[in-house]
Amino acid sequence: MGLDVTICVSRDYQLDLKFDIKFAGFFSCQSKIQKCDLGYSQHLLTVLEGCEIYYCVRPEAFNRIETNPIQRPPFEDISSLLSNDTESTVYIYLDKQLIVKTSMKQILTNITLEKASNNRNGKNSDLSNLKEEQALNMWLNNMDMVIDEKLDKVC
Repeated sequence: MGLDVTICVSRDYQLDLKFDIKFAGFFSCQSKIQKCDLGYSQHLLTVLEGCEIYYCVRPEAFNRIETNPIQRPPFEDISSLLSNDTESTVYIYLDKQLIVKTSMKQILTNITLEKASNNRNGKNSDLSNLKEEQALNMWLNNMDMVIDEKLDKVC
């Protein structure tokens, strides 16, 4: 057959009966008869050198195939998926419990205000070259105290 086709055949009719599919053969563009027997439907198996090859099975053959639902990992917070937030958001968890949820916009605003306040108080800070990553790192450094407080309460 084609290079991408695998056909499994079993002789154990007792144990493999639950996987049994009524099969009526193959046909291709080179076959004299290019259709399935009455009661069978055709399905494209492969195309080999421009010639389509079909196999014939009963129409109900694929009704028994069960699809398993996708299961989300247990560590995934579904609330973040259901959020209407259209901006980047930073989530911080401690022992599977959400302790901080803040938008990047809010982080940038807070860091910019803090830097501007430092400038007014004589601490020279250049706001023009502040990048998101730098602002996030500054914010995380400030958040260390908040996280430490939360850890102290848990421990």
